[in-house]
Amino acid sequence: MFKKLFFLLIAFYVAPTQASLIFTVDEMTTDKLTFSINGTFDEDSVGVISPGVLAIKYDWTNNFGDYTDFITGHPTVTSSTIAVNGALADINVGSTPHSTNDAIYFYNPLGSQYAFTAGTTLSGSATLELLNAFDPSVAAELELLSGYTMVYTGVFPVFDYDWARLEATAQVLSAPTPSVVPLPTTLLLILSGLLMFAFNRARTQYSSAVGGLTPINA
Repeated sequence: MFKKLFFLLIAFYVAPTQASLIFTVDEMTTDKLTFSINGTFDEDSVGVISPGVLAIKYDWTNNFGDYTDFITGHPTVTSSTIAVNGALADINVGSTPHSTNDAIYFYNPLGSQYAFTAGTTLSGSATLELLNAFDPSVAAELELLSGYTMVYTGVFPVFDYDWARLEATAQVLSAPTPSVVPLPTTLLLILSGLLMFAFNRARTQYSSAVGGLTPINA
């Protein structure tokens, strides 16, 4: 109880959201995750161990100091244009700093020991794919974090590892509503109705024409 409270107090103190970074989940299905990151750092990133690392985690705000796996298996990065000041950033899943599946990691191209300084730009998108690897229901609770660090835990000076700051919470793009395509049966019914209407109209016109003719006496 006290440990959790301690974690939450630290998270509240060191993790203000930097609103100039925008993290968007463009698509999330059970087999595919596509997201975008754009914007500029308002402040230098911090972190005793690796200030130059970014991570995407699930609901870190409510789970500071805990691991919250949201990926099953090891998805393949099928494309990535995520860039730091125009230079492509390395991306890993469930790799350094921890071999778990609770995060997607990005590294400063200059080195993870170098902070993302104020004014540093992030831009681009990435796609990860693997059969049954993702849970789309957690998309809105994904968060972008910066700076891998150490924190004190408990009453005694015991260290634990976590992230230093929340940078952005996911904005989830709504899936477009698919257009309704008439089924073949529906098309046949419509066509049959039109043909019947045309036939009845033609028969009515013919009957009117015949009824209006004057008989010729021999």
